[in-house]
Amino acid sequence: MEIEDKTVKKTISVIIPTYNEEENIGPLVEALHKEFNHDLPKYDYEIVIIDNDSEDHTRSIIRSLCEKDKRVKAIFNEKNFGWLKSPVYGLMQTTGDCSIMLCADFQDPIELIPVFVKKWEEGNKVVVGQKIKSDENMVMYAIRGLYYKLVQRFSDNNYIEQFTGFGLYDKEFVQILRDLKDPAPFLRGYVSEFVGHPEIVEYHQPKRQHGKSWGSISRLYDTAMVSINGLYESWTSFCHFFGDCFSYFQFWRRYILPDL
Repeated sequence: MEIEDKTVKKTISVIIPTYNEEENIGPLVEALHKEFNHDLPKYDYEIVIIDNDSEDHTRSIIRSLCEKDKRVKAIFNEKNFGWLKSPVYGLMQTTGDCSIMLCADFQDPIELIPVFVKKWEEGNKVVVGQKIKSDENMVMYAIRGLYYKLVQRFSDNNYIEQFTGFGLYDKEFVQILRDLKDPAPFLRGYVSEFVGHPEIVEYHQPKRQHGKSWGSISRLYDTAMVSINGLYESWTSFCHFFGDCFSYFQFWRRYILPDL
């Protein structure tokens, strides 16, 4: 008598934000197919691409990829919602038992995906990739390092330095993001706030493979502003303290010092 195999494969979602990635998205999807077939054959997977209103041929390439393989899915934003909001929204649309976020430019090494999955299977709900070395512009890398130290100085949370969002997120964590319904989401802030001790995988970041890098100083500035807003309680306490000191000083200057 033949016994029916009721084993259900776990599903891994891969979320890829894009903006003007016509040279990268096709080769990346092909590389992901090979990675899953070779190193993760026991898992089902989906590749979700969220495009942030690209101005080149990225969208037509994505449509072609979806037509060729039903595991490739697309979300086309009606406008550019910014590089902080769009990836988080895409992450919330995934359906897998866990979701892996990575950039479309090959700077997030896809060979780390099996490492992430192994650590997830060991019980870690969030596994993050942390750059310890980078082939990117040395000035930008140094500015990022300074930014992380500055934010950490004023933060009650333990922000992970050189963490861009590249990592694995269990479906329970993804559900937390959905329940928050935050109109201004900040993934790195959520990881520091809701995950006590995320598993960290260190890596050497390679250069962008094709196209123009969008990791500019202006984008880093945007991230810094969101981080500061995310540190609202610390900054509010500081402002209250400063305001009290200033009020006492004015009181002494006006009512006490003239009589001395």
